[in-house]
Amino acid sequence: MIKVSVENAVKVYGDVRAVDGVSLDARGGQVFALLGPNGAGKTTLIRMLMDITRPDSGTITFDGEMITPDLKHRIGYLPEERGLYKKQKLGAVLAYFGRLHGLDKETSLERAREWLGRVDLGEWEKKKVEELSKGMQQKAQIVLTLLHDPDLVILDEPFSGLDPLNIQVIKEFQGVHLRDAPEGEDRDPLHPPDGPGGGAGRSGVHDQPRQACALRPTG
Repeated sequence: MIKVSVENAVKVYGDVRAVDGVSLDARGGQVFALLGPNGAGKTTLIRMLMDITRPDSGTITFDGEMITPDLKHRIGYLPEERGLYKKQKLGAVLAYFGRLHGLDKETSLERAREWLGRVDLGEWEKKKVEELSKGMQQKAQIVLTLLHDPDLVILDEPFSGLDPLNIQVIKEFQGVHLRDAPEGEDRDPLHPPDGPGGGAGRSGVHDQPRQACALRPTG
């Protein structure tokens, strides 16, 4: 499992301090929820975690090291902005991204079909992505995030576009559990109880861009 550490991270865009002095630690075998209103800097922080953008000051490390291309293959990232190839067939798109994460062709396709079945999209494997509803595309994005069996999963607005029934489908995944979790903390990262931060071992409350994350236990 991967330990994530953020120390006094700052990101500035012009006159806006999008993230100002955020620090947090999230260890392996744990769900960590980052909570806050719109504009608080949550997505900016996640983008820095993924090395899409870099902090102007402060450090972000994974197991004590800076992020590397090899480490990125151990992370499953669901961005707020979706990125499926709309003109391509769904199964082929998922298998392609699996191969980008180091899976061989056969394994990638096999896992894509398995996951599509688990989210009730099996019959859509040969359909173009653009033929799927918004909710279907969101489920496909979640499949893409988990396809390569990552050690660390980072989800930004995972239930966006899903109706209550499909939210329940995602929550009821079997076998998507935290591996190597301490006794009593084996939780499904996609099955939180109701309420903000529910099911998380710890959460970061990020009220404003100028307020650092405050950690508190939630379970």
